[in-house]
Amino acid sequence: MTPDEILRHPPRVLRQEQREFYLREGYLGLPGFVDATAVQRLCQATDRLVDLSRQGTSPGRVFGIAPEHTAEKPVLRRLKRPDEQDEVYWEFARGVLADMAADRLGPDAVFHHSKLNFKRFSESDTVKWHQDAQFFPHSSHNVLTIGCYLADTDMSNGPLAVLPKSHEGEL
Repeated sequence: MTPDEILRHPPRVLRQEQREFYLREGYLGLPGFVDATAVQRLCQATDRLVDLSRQGTSPGRVFGIAPEHTAEKPVLRRLKRPDEQDEVYWEFARGVLADMAADRLGPDAVFHHSKLNFKRFSESDTVKWHQDAQFFPHSSHNVLTIGCYLADTDMSNGPLAVLPKSHEGEL
C-alpha cells in the first residue's frame, strides 16, 4: 500500500500524526506506549525462559546463547520465536503490536516472526550499524521491525539508534 492508502484507514492505536511521522521519517519512538502491566507480564515470561536456558550450553532452536553462558550465570543473546515459547508473548504480538503494524502498513499487515534480543554491552560481541531490510527474506520492502524494550536502556546496554529518512535511500 502507498502511504496515502495506509493513511486513509482509521488508526487503531497510534495518532494520525504519529503515523505520518513514521511514514515520513522511517521510524517512530513511543516511550511508555506499552502499559506497565503488560511489560511486567513480558518480563516475568522472560525470566522463566532465562531460567530454563540454564539447562543448555550451546545455541539451539529456542536460545541463542553467548560463549560465556553457564547454568550459574545465563547469558543469552536471543530468545528465538518467543511467541511460540509462552502465550504472554503471543498475546502481546497479536494485540497491541498487530494494531501498531496495521497503523503503519495498512490493515492487511501479516505477522512474520518474533525474537527477543538481549542487549548487553560487550566489546567482543557487538552488532554493527545495519538496515534490517537486508535480513528480511522478502521481495517487498513494505515490512517493518517493531521493537519493544522491556527495561530502560542507555549507552551501557545497547540502545537502538536510528538514522531518520534512511528508508528513502539505497539499501
